Parts: sequence; structure tokens; C-alpha cells
Amino acid sequence: MKFYLNFDSERIGTLETDSSSRLSFEYEQDWCNRKHAFPLSQSLPLSQKKHGYPVLENYIDNLFPEARLREVYARAQKIPAHSVSAFLRSLSSDLPGALELVQVTEDGDNAKVSVDDSQLVELPLQQLEELLDLDKDVYQSLTEELNARFSIAGVQDKFTCRYEEKEKRIFIVIGRAPTTHLVKVNIRAKSSQSVFNEFLCLTLAESVGLKVNQPRLLMGQRHPVLILQRYDRRPEGERVSRIHQEDFCQATGTPLGNKYQKDGGPSFAEVYNLLRKVSSHPISDLDQLLTWLCFNILIGNNDTHCKNLSLIYEAGAVRLAPFYDILSTAVYGSPYDREFAFEVGGESYGDRITKKKINALEKELSLRPDVLVRKMHSVIKAVQEKYPLAQEVLRRMAADETISDRIWKFIEKRTRHVEKLWS
Repeated sequence: MKFYLNFDSERIGTLETDSSSRLSFEYEQDWCNRKHAFPLSQSLPLSQKKHGYPVLENYIDNLFPEARLREVYARAQKIPAHSVSAFLRSLSSDLPGALELVQVTEDGDNAKVSVDDSQLVELPLQQLEELLDLDKDVYQSLTEELNARFSIAGVQDKFTCRYEEKEKRIFIVIGRAPTTHLVKVNIRAKSSQSVFNEFLCLTLAESVGLKVNQPRLLMGQRHPVLILQRYDRRPEGERVSRIHQEDFCQATGTPLGNKYQKDGGPSFAEVYNLLRKVSSHPISDLDQLLTWLCFNILIGNNDTHCKNLSLIYEAGAVRLAPFYDILSTAVYGSPYDREFAFEVGGESYGDRITKKKINALEKELSLRPDVLVRKMHSVIKAVQEKYPLAQEVLRRMAADETISDRIWKFIEKRTRHVEKLWS
């Protein structure tokens, strides 16, 4: 099996498998010589050597759904759930980022990339709610009933689509045309209100200066859904441009199963230092990353693993991508209530982080003493000022929501902890 990897109709390189289904990738010389050429990944630098196992397969594997959703898709498409090459062949039409994969035929020709044969199938909100009433993930329903192919990483029930904001219409893309938005539904747990949780936390994050793609709530009769514009897609009239991106599992060559630091994944210092090395605007990007860390500790977002941070490649620059998957997991209790995805000075439990631990992390990051302490107090002040407005925005759309009071109680508790142990 052989694929050409294209960016905006220009060939970047060739991806192929050998008789043992091992993947290899080689850049085109013409691409490497381009002034604004970017690498497939920081873990796969521009060079004329062949990239292969295990870093290449780690990169590819991180493009696909995880855990339960991977099993769902594998059953629907009748492919092995463990086969990276099978998923690559099946999900090549709209991968995260900018690259398009075109399978090479036996005679060496490659099919012309075209979106003309793509179909946009409208998914009315009423029909989406009917799917949500079923005892299975909406991802599974759409995969099985429409043969839709959603190449999205993660474990949460969600799907990609074209979304017309003015008329609030959702369209499922069948074919190679790029999608523009991500749709998230409530976590299937009693009273999770995870859609409201994430909408509120993203709104609050934006109000305190973090870069996020502004969330939209679509309220049905029985089920709300969260609409998020993809930061790796840029609608330009009727055309949609693809923007290259990679998460920090890919950038560090980390296997999908090791996204948490406790499982052998990158530390916060490794993410920070890599960003400092590759960012085209390191001062602002690093400040954003530190603010993100403090904000997530404050709201109790413990699922802040390295796949929830990404790099974006655009106009010859490498930047920290807008933040995503920001919500308070701590309000749901065990096992999400205490252990943070990254260690802070060797400590992963939020209620055990002390000034000594913070100072240890500052030293690891080569920061001046108490920079993070001051950053956290600044974030607390901003959250206290902005929370009532963010809560009001949510309640104008969802008057019966209860999650915002629970989140605020946690923030008050975490604030008392910071004032006591970080000073």
C-alpha cells in the first residue's frame, strides 16, 4: 500500500507499507527545498532519510479515535481495531491537519484529489436528538447508518461536520470534502451536563485571555449539543482550506497509550521546552501555556494530557493552537476529582500542590521564583470577575442547568487551597 501525501495539491512525500504492514515515510526533495516547507511533525523532521517505526506509527496512530470509539469504527468498517495501516486506508479522506492522502494505484498513478463527488447529508437537530435517545454513541449511529468516516482523535462521543451557523444546520460529509466543525454531545453519565460544562469553561477561558475557538450551544427539545469550529480548517467563501496541526503526543513521538505523564507521557516541562524551541512567537505562546496550566488547576480540569495541546502550522509560522477540551472534570468526583494529568513539582494531586511544588516546577522551566504563583493569583482574580457573566451567558440559553453552581463551588474551594498553600 502506498500513499502520496499532498498539501494544497503539492506533494510532500510518500507513505507506504512493507510486506509486514510496517509504515515508512519519505519527504519529496522539492518540498524540503521550499522556503516555507513544514515537517509532517516535529518528531519527523524534514530530511531525505526514511522515517519509520516506531515514531512514524506513533504519529499516524494519534490521528485516530481511541478506546471504545476505535472499536466502534473498526466493527462498522470491518477492519482490525489494532491495525494502523487499515485505519489509515479507511480514514484518509479528512484527517486532522492539512495533509491529504491519495492512494497510489498498482500502475504507479495516483487518483486526482477531488471533492466534487462528496455529498453533504443534512442531519436535522430532531434526527440528531433521536439518535441521542438510543442506547449507543451518536458516533456509532452515524458510522453505521450513513457510513460516515470521522477521523477524530479522543474517546468522547463526537463527530465532525459542515455547519451553517446562520441557519443552524448540520451536514455530515460523505467523501473527501473537508469538514469545518466539531459536534460534542453530553457524556453518558447521570446529570453530566458536560456540554454546558465545556461551554461555560471555554467561555470563561476566553474571557480571561486564553485563545479558544468560540463555542456555540445548539439547544434541542431534549438534548443540547456543543458546536466548535475546527481551528485546522479555514472557510473562505465556498472553499475550505486545510491548516496543518499536530498534538503534543505526535510532536514528541509519544505512543497514543502514553498521553498521561503517569503512563510515561511527556511532562509539562517537556511540552514547555519544545514549545519554546519551535514556536515562532515563544513569549506569547509560553505565556498562554502557563495561563492554561493555572486555569485548569483552578477549575479542576484534570484531563489536561498532551493530546489536549497542539501546534498549528500556518503562513510559515509555528504557533500554539487554540485551546480545546477545557471543562471541569473534578465536579464529577472519583476518579477525576484529584489527579492532574501533568505533575507539578512531582505532585499530580491538585489539593496537594504547595508553593514548594510550584517553585520546583518554576525551576524546572527556568522561570524566576513565584512567576507561577503570581500568574495563578492573576487568573483567580480574572475568573472571579468574569464568572458571573459567563454563567449568565449559559443560563440565557439553558435556564435549568445546575452544573455552573457546582463548578463555582469547586473554584471557591480551590481558591482557598491556593491562598493557604501557595503563599
